[in-house]
Parts: sequence; C-alpha cells; structure tokens
Amino acid sequence: MSKKYSLSDLQLRHLAIICYREQGSIDAGVRACASHMCNYFEKYQTKNFKNVYECTFGSGWYWNKQKNEQWVAAHPNVPTSVIDAVRDVICNGNRFFPDYVDEYDCLTDIKTASNNGVAFNPLDRKQYKSGVTKITNVYGSSYTFYCFPDGAKGYCDAFGYINKNAAQTTAPSTAQTTVPTTRTTAKLPDLRIGSYGSAVSVLQGILDMMGYIGNNGNPLDIDGEFGANTAFAVASYQKAAGIPPDGVCGVKTWSKLKSGLT
Repeated sequence: MSKKYSLSDLQLRHLAIICYREQGSIDAGVRACASHMCNYFEKYQTKNFKNVYECTFGSGWYWNKQKNEQWVAAHPNVPTSVIDAVRDVICNGNRFFPDYVDEYDCLTDIKTASNNGVAFNPLDRKQYKSGVTKITNVYGSSYTFYCFPDGAKGYCDAFGYINKNAAQTTAPSTAQTTVPTTRTTAKLPDLRIGSYGSAVSVLQGILDMMGYIGNNGNPLDIDGEFGANTAFAVASYQKAAGIPPDGVCGVKTWSKLKSGLT
C-alpha cells in the first residue's frame, strides 16, 4: 500500500474538485488523477511543498495556484462519490497505479505517439499499448504510456511515466493546461453550448483536423470550451455527414466522427 496523507475535509473537497475538473466522475479517472497528485508530489516536489495538497495547488502542473483557487471558489459542487474516491486514494493509500506513473495528457495535448518507432494518430485510443507507446506532448515532455483508466473505449486521459525510478531531481513540464471536464459516465458524452472539458477538446481537435472552422471564419480554438464557434463547426460537419445540423454532438455525430478516424 502507498503512503497515506492526513488532510482536512475541506482540503479533500478541494482536491476532489480538481479531479472532477480533470476526469469527470468516472471512478477510475478520479482515482487515477488523485494517484497522480500523490506520485507527482513524492517524485518531484517534496522539497518544495509540505504535502500533496499544497503541491497540487502551487506547483503549476494543475494550472497555477490563483486559477485553481478561482476554480474551486466558482465550482464548489462535486459528487460525494468523487470525494470518497479521492479520500480512499490519498488518505487510505489505495492508489490506482504504481508510484512511478507521473504524467498524463488529454489526447489533443499529445503531439506524437508511436509504437516501436511507428507513429499513429494520437486521437486513436485503440492504438495505445501499455509499456510500449511513446508519447511526446505539447509541453515538451516525453514519456511511456501506462493506461487509459477507463479503457480504450472510454474518455479519460492517457496516463504514463517518464521512467520507473523512484526519485527524480527534474520534474516534467509544469505548463499543463488540462481543462475542466463534463464527462460523467464512460459512454459517449453529449456536448453542446456550455459544455467544457477534455471531451470538448478532443471534439475540437477532430473538427479542426478535418478542416471545419468557427462562425467567425477562423480555425477552432482547442480550448475545451463549447461555444458558438464549436457549435457552428459541429453543425457544418453534421450537414456534410447527413445528420440533422443541430450543433449538438450526440451519439450519431460521435459515431460518424469516430468512423472517420478509422
């Protein structure tokens, strides 16, 4: 069993809000995110922060301290199941994966992915192989893929490790900008104006790759925020795909998009 931490209920709630922002309420994703918080602190930041809570808010990996505090204040509600999962990982030491797993990215933040030197589309989840796939992200880190917490057919981020050594002196890039998530189940999420999160970033990345633009005439910003430009691009794709153009990415639209990537 991994190291246990004693945190207040308020601190646990704040960390749960961050995990919920990152991975939604998918239990495996929440546990993976909380495990990463502990691993990252222990592997790189014990000299800089007193505990995993201060590290998560202050290290810069999960946004910066000011943005995290603003987010927690603006989004105080989080499912009890998420808080319980975070408590089990951090306070009870029941981590989701080994202590060397210290990186993760949403797929749109993965710059390159390859298996034994053969590159593949980073958005193609079924190509990822644990211990084999090599990843480079847009922040300059390179690491080996470990798992998708909810499996290849799910929607959680790709987790991995830089190496398996227990202690490091150089931390991976802290320029992470992983965005809030609205994924609440392992099924395809319905996305519409007001949705946000990694699933939106993936959608925007696919549409941008296919050449669809916003109603402002510019390429889509892959920012995880589903606004008027993303809705316009979705509707444009739906028209081309023979789907009623309502600007909502539901089951039929996801299915068409996924078939276009295979």
